[in-house]
Amino acid sequence: MLASTFKITIVDSSRDLTGAFIAAIQLASLLRKHYQVDFIINSRCAPAVKAALHRERLSYNELPILELSRKPLSILAYIPRLIANGLRLHSLLRSRACDCFIVNDYYNMLGLIAKIFSPSTFVVTYVRLLPEASPRILHIIWLQVSLVISYRVVAVSKSLSSKLVKSKKIVQLYDSHQKPTPFTRPTSTTSTLSQCLRILYLSNYIPGKGHIMAIKSFSLSLKTTPGVQLCFYGSTMGLKKNQEYKQYLIQLVKGMGLLENVHFNGQVEKPSANFFSDFDISMMLSERESLSMVVVESMLNNLPVIATKCGGPEELIEDGYTGYLVSLGDTKYTAYLISKLACDGMHRSSLSKAALHSINEKFHPSATLEMYSTLANKTYSLGRQEIASK
Repeated sequence: MLASTFKITIVDSSRDLTGAFIAAIQLASLLRKHYQVDFIINSRCAPAVKAALHRERLSYNELPILELSRKPLSILAYIPRLIANGLRLHSLLRSRACDCFIVNDYYNMLGLIAKIFSPSTFVVTYVRLLPEASPRILHIIWLQVSLVISYRVVAVSKSLSSKLVKSKKIVQLYDSHQKPTPFTRPTSTTSTLSQCLRILYLSNYIPGKGHIMAIKSFSLSLKTTPGVQLCFYGSTMGLKKNQEYKQYLIQLVKGMGLLENVHFNGQVEKPSANFFSDFDISMMLSERESLSMVVVESMLNNLPVIATKCGGPEELIEDGYTGYLVSLGDTKYTAYLISKLACDGMHRSSLSKAALHSINEKFHPSATLEMYSTLANKTYSLGRQEIASK
């Protein structure tokens, strides 16, 4: 099959810009150099989601995707909505003669519906959520369904892959990332604190994402490095619980007397090299991460990273060489590292250079391209219907 005729549709149910959705855009940007790629997104998504697709010139269709939750009304509405969306999806895939349907996270059951209505379409399912982040019974159901319907199930990190059942269908592939516009951070030759040093904390305001640990660690670090600034960037995703969480953080900062040093900002739709260049250190202190787009993007943009040992970051960072790893809740050691990096520009520079080399090696796109090339070739040589039945 000619690469230009192989058609891929990516479905993502995100309500706002998330790490998973950004990873899907990065995947699409890589694949569209060889194949035809479009999206199906949630019609209830925030404007930032559509803006991101427009910016990358990626076409999309919309479905009113309903995610399963513990609320009784949500559970009752889920299956009828899934069937209704399945009929719409079948029409979309048939009109486009889709060859490959990518499900951007395994809890999205539209992959099952796609396979039922369009059995000749390949399904590739990505697993981005750590098993412990959802009820065990749902994880088992989602994974088993994915294994039945999918040509490949992609785990986006080794830590995630190690927690899944053994299967020949499961492959571990890191997300592919576009190299940022080259930016060389000036190397500081001083070991004294710069009064304008800024720490980036790029994460949506979601409980469990480590904001509280960051604030407490930062507060301790100010005893030895006053004048440093901590800058939060993210979205509440329009959810009440997240809005309440953000207000709690603001009140926490106010109560600790840190309003002059800690800043709460909105979402950055597409962090550029220029954006990252305004900061000197990046932190990510989440309770759990299957990989962490924030760590990857920071390393790609020459920022030394302090991250928790929460899964993915442990395979991204070589402790003390390409960044620093801390135990969850260890605010004293985190504060020590903040002060250490704040006062040593040469050390920040050496960490950044080592991190950039490491991340470029790890995230080379060759393995991803090889998998989709194999799909395209099999579709051509054996026929979609024959392959789909295997």
